[in-house]
Amino acid sequence: MGAKRTEDPPLEQLRTRLSSIDRSLIVLLCAREGAQREILALKQARSLPLLDRGRERDALRRVRAWALEMGGDPKLAVTVVRAALESGKRRFRRAGRSPQVGRHAFLALFPGPPGTRRHRRRRAASKAGRRTGPGR
Repeated sequence: MGAKRTEDPPLEQLRTRLSSIDRSLIVLLCAREGAQREILALKQARSLPLLDRGRERDALRRVRAWALEMGGDPKLAVTVVRAALESGKRRFRRAGRSPQVGRHAFLALFPGPPGTRRHRRRRAASKAGRRTGPGR
C-alpha cells in the first residue's frame, strides 16, 4: 500500500485557483462559439462568403501579439483560437453548410496537399459515403 498523501494547503489553493481559471476559459469559449454562430448565420442570411482567410489570419496575428504582450505562450494562444475557428467550420460542414467556397471547398473536404495519403483517404471515404476525421 502507498503512503497516505497529505495535502499541502497552498498547493490546494493553487489547484482551486487553476480550476476556477479553467471554468472561466470554458465560459469564454462558449461565449465565443455563440458569437461565431451569430456571425455565420448573419453571413448566410446575407449570402456573404462564410470564410474570410484574411480576417482569420489577422485574428491569429492579433491573438499572438496579445499573448506576447501579456507574457503568455503565443503558440498556445494561437492553437486555442485556431481550434475554436476550426470547430465552427466543422459544425457548419456537419450541418451541410460548408463555410468553404469554390476551390476551397475541395480543400476543406480533403485536407492535405492533393496526392498525400491523408487527402486520398478522405477523398475515397467521401466517395464511399463514409465520414472521416475527428468527431466522425
